[in-house]
Amino acid sequence: MKVSTVFAFAALFSIGVCSFAQTEAPKLRKALVKRGQEAVLEQLKDPDSAKFRNLFSGKYDSFLCGEVNAKNSMGGYIGFKRFFAAESAGNYVRFEGDSSFDDGWSNNCRLFDPKNQFK
Repeated sequence: MKVSTVFAFAALFSIGVCSFAQTEAPKLRKALVKRGQEAVLEQLKDPDSAKFRNLFSGKYDSFLCGEVNAKNSMGGYIGFKRFFAAESAGNYVRFEGDSSFDDGWSNNCRLFDPKNQFK
């Protein structure tokens, strides 16, 4: 009797956790994308021209990785460049070509997990 009660409680608890995870995950993803994109836009010369693609969460839930294309000061698009934005470090943003980009990308973004990709 006790075993079946414990099993039933465990089953209900796991259903509740799964349900919470399924409803909360999209909100967290949207918030991460919004904050990450805002941090990137602050660094661009023409933020209104920015186009993002291939966005995914990095090693940590506060890491947004992806590619951005935007216009430079001459008005031309520079081509898509990889970036990462780390919210936990005070909106720390690095772009492909920056001195510390390669290490940050390797440590936090390289392991691409398709289930974390934002579409």
